[in-house]
Formats: sequence, C-alpha cells, structure tokens
Amino acid sequence: MCEACERKLRPLREPLCPRCGLENSPAAAGGKCPSCPRGEIFFVSVRAVTPYAGVACHILEKFKYRARAEYADFIAPLMAQIFKKQFIGIAFDCIIPVPLHHTRRRERGYNQSALLARHLGRDLSIPVHEHSLRRVRPTPSQTRLSRQERRENVEGAFATRGDVGGKTILLVDDVYTTGATLNECARALRNSGAEYVYGLCFCRAELD
Repeated sequence: MCEACERKLRPLREPLCPRCGLENSPAAAGGKCPSCPRGEIFFVSVRAVTPYAGVACHILEKFKYRARAEYADFIAPLMAQIFKKQFIGIAFDCIIPVPLHHTRRRERGYNQSALLARHLGRDLSIPVHEHSLRRVRPTPSQTRLSRQERRENVEGAFATRGDVGGKTILLVDDVYTTGATLNECARALRNSGAEYVYGLCFCRAELD
C-alpha cells in the first residue's frame, strides 16, 4: 500500500461514543448515541481505525472479495496502533476473530477477520483463539439490510467452542456498521461465561 493511500485514511473524529465508537457522538457528553445497537449491548466498547469511505472502501473490497490477503499486512498494524491508544491498561486474555460460515470461507478462500487477528496476536503478544467462536448457520450478506434486518439476520448465528469463562476478549472484525454482528458474537461469548468483550475493527461505517 503506497504512502499516498495511507495518508487518505483519516482518523475518526473525536469525541467518540464510549460504547460503539461513533465519531462526533453526543454520547461522549452524556447524550444518547443514535448508532449504538438497540436492546441489550453485550460488548464494553468497540474502536476502529478510519471511517468506511474513500480509499478505505477500496481497500476492504479488495481484501474481502478480490483475494488480496496481503492487505492484512497493511491493515493490522494500523489497528494495533488504535489498540494501544484506546485499550490502555486492559489485560486481554485472547483475541477472537468474527467467524465466517464454512461455506463462505470456502468461497472466499480465507476469513479476513482471522488474518487480521493473527497479525494482531503477533504484534500485541496476545493469544489468538481462532476456533473459540463459530458461525453455526450461514447468513445472507448484511450489505443491503436495514438496522433491524441486520439484527434479525445474525440472531443465534454464533456459538462458542472451548472455555471462555472469566476471560477478557478482544473481538476482531474488518468493519463495524450497526454492531449487530459484533454484539451477537459478544452475546454468545458472555452467555458462555466471558467476563468482558471489546471490539476492534479497521473501518467504522454508518447506514445511510
């Protein structure tokens, strides 16, 4: 990735929502965030590198759908920088990537979130438990769904495998939009005994 493209990735504008990481959020001053997941929220907070716009869209499109797995070498260090700024003093037990269903992973050739998690695990010296969370049923793409449809689409789609009891977990995904997927993953982990779940993504998107 060239330096010119990297310079086009602007940081999210403070203040951020303490929970969902929305930029310029009224929640930072005690107001109500318009973007946090509806209903019970199972993660503590989520942070991202950059808005889902411009060159960031191009990067993720290539990374997810054009077999450009090497883009993880560029994305993960930027995520590690945000981690070091936003999660100071938190002792994480493990990193868990948001899983793909095996049919989707076979089509794509890899799970992009797992690639990012492996890089982050090496950079941050945190164990990666790639198989502690699994997607138990295939789900349609969230891209063209409303906020409510996204929540319903992933409801009950994840289950844990292995012991996560008492752990502080960093969930890793490529993009956060409404939080439906990450919140449902966090629900599965918390219901299996995880103590705290945080999220880290490359992009922070918003529904139109």
